[in-house]
Amino acid sequence: MNTTKAIFLFCLTILIVNTSIAQLTKVRVAMDVLDNIVAEFNTGSVNSLDENFNIPFTGVSEGMHVLYFLVKDASGIWSHYAQRTVLVEGNQGQETLNVFEYYIDASPVPGTGTTLAIPAAQNWTTSLNIPMGNLSPGVHQVAFRVRNAPGKWSYPFTKTVLIEGGPGYENLVYAEYFVDADPGLGLATSIPANTIPVLTTQLLIDADVTLDLGTHYFHARVKDGFGQWSLTSTTEFIVEDDLICPYDLNNDDQVNTGDVLLFMSQFGQSGNLLADFNNDALVNVIDLLMFAGAWGNVCTQ
Repeated sequence: MNTTKAIFLFCLTILIVNTSIAQLTKVRVAMDVLDNIVAEFNTGSVNSLDENFNIPFTGVSEGMHVLYFLVKDASGIWSHYAQRTVLVEGNQGQETLNVFEYYIDASPVPGTGTTLAIPAAQNWTTSLNIPMGNLSPGVHQVAFRVRNAPGKWSYPFTKTVLIEGGPGYENLVYAEYFVDADPGLGLATSIPANTIPVLTTQLLIDADVTLDLGTHYFHARVKDGFGQWSLTSTTEFIVEDDLICPYDLNNDDQVNTGDVLLFMSQFGQSGNLLADFNNDALVNVIDLLMFAGAWGNVCTQ
């Protein structure tokens, strides 16, 4: 294949800080491996180097290559290398395109996807209708690439698409919830869902048994008939102490005459008693005043 390669222009800047080191005398350029020397340039005797070098690429195959740059001092000692990656492309004739191809998800052997012959040109613009009726709902990758006249394929260009719809796509087949820490998809507490598009339900969570006091987060998510999970919906809630009603001595949710009888039965006694509202180990006038202040209250939990 007769090709004319591009000329790579490289600007090399080197500075010797320690003046006791011998001056620079030569620059060497290697390609791909350090033993493959493609050019050497004499620099004279200089302490620093800021030069442009024209590196010919005639005979170099198209594609990615690595250039290694080294300098030698007057004592004959070579430096560590600096490296640059370059892309070698063909001349204008080789950039002529003649085949277009696309594929979805898995990459086939170049030329075995869905191909389309195109007019010989360096640039090509078109609109395509790509059938996706057979794709399963979910995320897919559509990739495109072109081939030039000598048969070289470009790197693929990909676009992400989301396929929705289909029979039963919106039907929910599974739902679950968890509080705070996520155990993983399908591992939380299940919620009954019987292949329906919309799920409405009520849940009773015994926070007294399972949760500490403070702020917590309730999470819920659903899965459709194609196995696709929804985003997780989150709601914040707070677990607090139950409202304590110490004056409701007979536990009928109201401070009334029934509580008076119990209070009077403990009045004047000492010890750990229900009617000792101020916790001084004695049911006295202070407790009576506190009890009178709560008279008629309705207690809720």
